[in-house]
Amino acid sequence: MGEERRLFERKALKGPARITRTGASALIGRMADISAGGACVVLDLNLPVKSVVQLEFNILVRRTSALAGFTAAAVVTHVSFSSSDNGFRVGVQFTALTDIQKQLIQQYLENRLPRTKANSGEIADKEPAESPATESALPEEIPATTENS
Repeated sequence: MGEERRLFERKALKGPARITRTGASALIGRMADISAGGACVVLDLNLPVKSVVQLEFNILVRRTSALAGFTAAAVVTHVSFSSSDNGFRVGVQFTALTDIQKQLIQQYLENRLPRTKANSGEIADKEPAESPATESALPEEIPATTENS
């Protein structure tokens, strides 16, 4: 069996996600997990390893039920089809996080809250007032279908 190569502990993070590559339509998927170094997203389509992407998702703000829209630059590190997830598990490594983004992820990992609308499929329409940490928020609704370029 292969040796575990992860440097960071991962925690489940459920909810919608959007991955965008330069010159291609956005792909809509769902978050599977997150760590300080990256994330896993389940998509209907395969992405090439080493693709540079922008990942957008929602994350719970510490000690609240508020959602913050989170946008991060990342690179695809691995892809595998998962029949149990009914899609491709796309692993990405974050390439440029701000200190505030790192802090949001760390707080989420340390203070995971019970199931709320963060993993129910609803999308935050704006950042919470107490957290100026994110680059942009996902829209209220993510389209159910995507265009392929």
